Amino acid sequence: MDIGSELSIPDSASCIPSLDLSTAAALLGIRSDTLRQQALAGKLRTERVGRKHFTAPAWLAEYRANHFMQQGRPTELTLRDRYIHRFKALQTWDKSRKPDVVTRLAIEAGVYAVLRHPMAEPDELKVILKKHRVTILHRESAEARERAVESILDQVFADASIRDQQYQAHKADSRDHKSPLGAQWQTEFWARLRVDDTVTSENIGAVARIDLEVATALGKQLLAEDPGLTLLDCRARLMQAMLEGSENLPSSSLACQQAIEATVDKVIRQLAQDRKQQTRPQADESS
Repeated sequence: MDIGSELSIPDSASCIPSLDLSTAAALLGIRSDTLRQQALAGKLRTERVGRKHFTAPAWLAEYRANHFMQQGRPTELTLRDRYIHRFKALQTWDKSRKPDVVTRLAIEAGVYAVLRHPMAEPDELKVILKKHRVTILHRESAEARERAVESILDQVFADASIRDQQYQAHKADSRDHKSPLGAQWQTEFWARLRVDDTVTSENIGAVARIDLEVATALGKQLLAEDPGLTLLDCRARLMQAMLEGSENLPSSSLACQQAIEATVDKVIRQLAQDRKQQTRPQADESS
């Protein structure tokens, strides 16, 4: 994650340029080349790191409010529009109406459409696939159609690029709509970071210890507030809070997931040991 060469404590993580332009364009449902042109024209604020440009959720929201969907500006296409357009484009190379060919083209078109609408749900695409397949293969039985559609959905949402885009979209949405625990994580993080520290893309990994400290403090707080809370539930809440509030997350979705799991699991193991030590004296007294 790039957060600039020098950064003072912000009011909100939404001001941190953590979205590359491909991800930002996917969130808007437009081509990355189009958004890049808008950035070069000064309509979208970005920061450059190496050869890539990054924007912040707040800057993207500002662009959407001031320039997106205005007359003469890029227009947003629906998931169905993108699927149908892509399917027809692929069909120019293979006009066969054989079920296996239609299925193959549907998978490619589905991946293309969902990549540009990363918040799309399987049920939403399923409705589109079924209606379109009836049009293309009107003699296909309902049972065969249902099997084909389920197979297409499984393959589309199993695509690695889809999983990555959806996680990035979930991450961006989580940081824009923090839970109280996520907001507390962010506050705790900046409270532990010295004001004179300069956080850069080169040394951001060096402050990973801060997330560990925050996770430990919040984990103990959760268990103190609710002694009956299971460690599994505590783990889930800490992972979501870290996703929402940490300022030390990698841009890669896989690396981000791994960083969150590594940090939280280390804390949960310590909390489990603490619980055992607390219950052991009670057991000894009763014996």
